[in-house]
Amino acid sequence: MKKKAKKSERAYIRRAQESDINQICELRTETLKNVNGVSPATEAGRIAIRGNNRERFLKKMVEMDTFCLVEDTGEGEQILGTIDIRDYKTGYAYVISGVFVRCDQLRNGYGTVMMNFIEKYAVKKGAKAIRLSSTHYAREFYLSRGYQPMGNPEFSLTMQKTLERAGERQHVS
Repeated sequence: MKKKAKKSERAYIRRAQESDINQICELRTETLKNVNGVSPATEAGRIAIRGNNRERFLKKMVEMDTFCLVEDTGEGEQILGTIDIRDYKTGYAYVISGVFVRCDQLRNGYGTVMMNFIEKYAVKKGAKAIRLSSTHYAREFYLSRGYQPMGNPEFSLTMQKTLERAGERQHVS
């Protein structure tokens, strides 16, 4: 049985760099396979995994803001998680394109750290809400953070949260 790693005091969030792409793509692919059960044997699995290769991710980084949760190991940085967000210029909602935590670091609070960061970042950028598409695995996590299903709550994995600014709730129509 693997021993669970403890949350690092040396972890911090920074903007992703081109030199991070290989590590980010590997982390995202491993999470898709091992946590979300994405199989390269299916067409949907091949599409999801293909979307996390170096060339495609380089293009994505131009269109969205990507951040890494990194740990300073003393010998360099190790990426523990990534999160990216995009402004589709709708005037109110930013969209989280992906939240990934290394498989051996799940349930250590890193997803919460990244979500707190990205919600504050979105408010600073002027967002009134954040939307995302959840996996079945992460749905309860997002519900606990105040994200609400859009559409039929039994089936919808698209979720939205209205953000607060300076103590005032911003209403989204």
